[in-house]
Amino acid sequence: MNRSTAKKATQSPLQRTGLVWLLTAVGLSTVAIVLAASFWSLVRIRADRVASDKLLAEVSSIANRGDRVVEHFGRNSLRLLNDNTANQGLDLQQHLSYQTDSWLDASIEIDQRIAGTVDELVSFTNEIQLLNFSCHRLAIKRARIRGMRSAGIRESEAAILHLQRILSSAEGTRMLELAKDFQIYKRLDGKAAQEAAQQFLEIWSTQFIQSEVGRDLDELLLLHQQLIAETNRDALIDLRDNQIKPRFDRLRRIFESQLPETATAEVVAIDSDRYDEATTAPAADPRLDALQQLETAFLGVGFTYDRGRQSILMGRGGLYQSCAQWLEVEAERELLKSSRVEHLSRYAKVKDQLLQRSAKTTSDSAHQATALVAKASMTILVIGLLSAVVFLILAKMIAKTISSQLNTLSQQSIELKAAKAEADKLSLVAKHTSNSVVITDSASRIEWVNDGFTRITGYAPKEVIGLVPGHFLPGEDTDPRTVELIRAAMLERKGFDVELINYHKDGTPYWIATEVRPIRDSDGSVMNFIAIGSDITSRKTADRERELLASELQASARQAGMAELAGEVLHNVGNALNSINVSAQTLRDRFDSPTCEHLTKASQLICDHEDQLADFVTLDPRGKQFPNFFRQLASVATSDRQSQLDEVRELIEKIDHVKEIVACQQAFSNQRSPREPASPVTVAEQAIKMNIASLGYHGIRLERDFESGSDVLLEKHSIIQVLMNLIKNAKESVVAADMADPCIKVSIRRRPHEITFIVSDNGMGIAKENFVEVFRHGYTTKESGQGYGLHSSGNMAQDLGGSLSAASEGERRGATFTLTVPTIEITSCIA
Repeated sequence: MNRSTAKKATQSPLQRTGLVWLLTAVGLSTVAIVLAASFWSLVRIRADRVASDKLLAEVSSIANRGDRVVEHFGRNSLRLLNDNTANQGLDLQQHLSYQTDSWLDASIEIDQRIAGTVDELVSFTNEIQLLNFSCHRLAIKRARIRGMRSAGIRESEAAILHLQRILSSAEGTRMLELAKDFQIYKRLDGKAAQEAAQQFLEIWSTQFIQSEVGRDLDELLLLHQQLIAETNRDALIDLRDNQIKPRFDRLRRIFESQLPETATAEVVAIDSDRYDEATTAPAADPRLDALQQLETAFLGVGFTYDRGRQSILMGRGGLYQSCAQWLEVEAERELLKSSRVEHLSRYAKVKDQLLQRSAKTTSDSAHQATALVAKASMTILVIGLLSAVVFLILAKMIAKTISSQLNTLSQQSIELKAAKAEADKLSLVAKHTSNSVVITDSASRIEWVNDGFTRITGYAPKEVIGLVPGHFLPGEDTDPRTVELIRAAMLERKGFDVELINYHKDGTPYWIATEVRPIRDSDGSVMNFIAIGSDITSRKTADRERELLASELQASARQAGMAELAGEVLHNVGNALNSINVSAQTLRDRFDSPTCEHLTKASQLICDHEDQLADFVTLDPRGKQFPNFFRQLASVATSDRQSQLDEVRELIEKIDHVKEIVACQQAFSNQRSPREPASPVTVAEQAIKMNIASLGYHGIRLERDFESGSDVLLEKHSIIQVLMNLIKNAKESVVAADMADPCIKVSIRRRPHEITFIVSDNGMGIAKENFVEVFRHGYTTKESGQGYGLHSSGNMAQDLGGSLSAASEGERRGATFTLTVPTIEITSCIA
C-alpha cells in the first residue's frame, strides 16, 4: 500500500460526514425540482385543453364540409335517377377524383382518439361520391337504351304496316281475278262448269285462310304493345317464346302454302338449311320478305331458330332486346335509389357519432388532466416534505456508522493482502497443471489461460485474450452437432461435458475432453465460464484402431473355405483382444480418475466464496486446506498422465500384434473386399455405369436423387455388386412390363452411422403373397432365371452388417428395393 492510499484510508470521520450532508442537500434540491416540474406540467395540460377545443372546432368544420359535399351529391344523384335525360358531356373521372381529393387535407391533424370515426365519415362520403358516379353512368346508359328502344318500336311498327299493305294489295288483285273468272263461269256448262265450281270452292277456302292471317296480324299488334309495356323479365320471355314466335311460325306456314308448287319446292329446299345459318334465306313471295323483315324488327339482325324451331337464338338489336335491356336498367335504377337512401342515412349517423365523441373526448380529457395534476401536486409536496425529514435522519445515522466502518476497512485491507497472496498460490497450481484451463467472460471471450492450454493448442496467452475459443479452435473435422450443443449450452448459461476435435496452431488436429462450468455472482447471474480440458488423442486413436481391427477380423472370419484357418486366427486374435480389452479397461479407469472432479469441486468452492475469498481461505477449515490440496492434486495428475501414456503405448503394441495376425490370414485366402474410404455417390455411379449401356438400349429413363456428403469407410466392391444386381433386376422388370415411360430411380439417403441405397422402378411389381419368398434361393419370375441373384444379394447385405428389403403396391405397380449398410465416419486422429 503506497503513501497516498494510506492517506485516503485514514481520512477523518468528519470529512465523511460532510459528504452525507452534501447528499442531503442534493435530495432537497431534487424535491424542489420535482415541484417546479409539476407546476410546469399543469401549465402544459391546460394548454393541451385549449388545443383540444381547437381540434373540436376543426372536426366541426370537417363535418360541415362533408355535409356540403353530401348535400350537393345527394341532389345531383336524385336528379340523375329521376330525370329521363343525362348530361353526355360530364367527365366522370374528373368529377370523382376532385371530390375524393378534397378530403385529404381535412384528415391530417386529427387526434388519434377520434381518427377512426373521421376515417369512417370520409369513407361514407367517398362511397356516396361513387354512388353518384354510378347514377351518372346509369343515366347515360338509360338514354342510350331508350333510343334503341324507340328505334325498335318504330322499325317494328313500320314492318307490321308494310306487311298489311302487301296483304291488302294481294287481296285486291285476287278479288279482280275472281270477278273475271266468275264471268267466264256464267258462259260455261256441263263438265267445264263443274270444274269451275270446284275452283271457286278452293278460292273461298283460301279466303278463309286470309281472314286467319288478318287475325294473326291484329294479335301481333296487341303483342307489340304488350312487349313495349311489359315490366317483368320472365313475362317478356314468355311473350317471345309462347306468343310471338308461334304467330310468326303460323304466318310463315300460311304464306308458304299459297306459293306455286315450284316456289314451294324452292322454299322447302332452302328451309331445310336455314336453321343452321346466321341469316334467313330469301323467299320469292313479297309476303315472306315482309314477314322476314317483321321477324328481324322483333328479334334482331342475324337471329336464328334451332333445327327443331323450339328456341330462338337472338340477333343484334331488335325490339325484344331493347325492351329486355330497358327492364335491366330500370331494375338497376331502383337498386341505386335504395342504396342512395341507405348511404345518406348511414352518413348522418356517423357524423353525429363523430361530433359527440370529439366533444366528449376533449371535455373529459381536460377535466381529468386538471384533477390529476392537482392531486399529483399535493402528493409530490407531501413526498418532498417526508423526503427532507428522511434525509436529515439518514444523515445523522450515517455519520455515526462511518467512523466505525473506517476502522473495519483498515483491518479488511490487511486481510485482503493475505487473501491475494493465497489466491496467487492457487493460480500457480492452475497454471502449471497438465490440463488446459481457460477462463472466459459471460460473452465467451477469453480472459485467462494456463500453460497447459498453450502446450495443447500452441497459442500463447497474448494471442487469444479477448477471442472466443469456438472461433479459432474447431476445424473441418469438428462435429457440427457438438459445436451446436456447446453453443446452445452457452446461450442457456449451463455447464456441459463434451469430447471434440480441435486444431493446434500449426493445423494438427487433436481430441480433447472439455468440462465447462459457469461462475455466478451473488445474484445468480453468470460472470465467467471456466473450462478444463484433457488431451485424449491417444485414447481416441486406440479406440479407432480397435474398431477397424474388429471389423476386419469379422470380415476375415466369414471367408468361405477358410473355416479352420479362420478359427485359429480368431482364437489368436481373441486372445490378443482380451489383452487389448484389459489395457483399454485400465486406460478407461485411468480416465475415470477423480482428479478432474476434485479440481472442478475446488473451482466451484472458489466461485461460491468469491465475494469472501479472503475470509474463506484464512478462516474456513476447507479453505485452509487448499494449498496442500492443490499440491497433492498436481502430483496425482502428473502420475495419472504418465500411467495413461504407458497404457496407450502397450495398447498400440498389442494392436500391432493383431495386425500381424490379420496380415498372415490374408496371405492364405481371397478375403472379401475390405472397408476403404469411398463416396456413396461414387459407389452408386459405378454400379449405374455397369448397366448404363443396357438401359440406354431399352430406352429406360434413369433418375438420380443423391444426398451428398463426406467420404466414409465402406466395403465398396460388395455394395457395387448388390446395386448392380438390383439395377439389372429393375431393368428386366420395366422391359417385361412394356411401360410407356419406363423409369428407374436410384436414391441415396444419409443417416448417422449408416447409408441407404434405394432402387425403385415402375415395372412388373411384386404380388403381396410373394414378399416372403422373394429372397429365398430358387425363387424367380423369369423362365431362364435360377433364383440366385436376390438371395445372394440378401446374404451379402447381412455380411455387410446391413439389410436388404423389398416393397411394392402390387403387380404392374413397380417395386422398391432398399439396401442399408453401416458406415464408419472418417475422422482425423493423431497416432
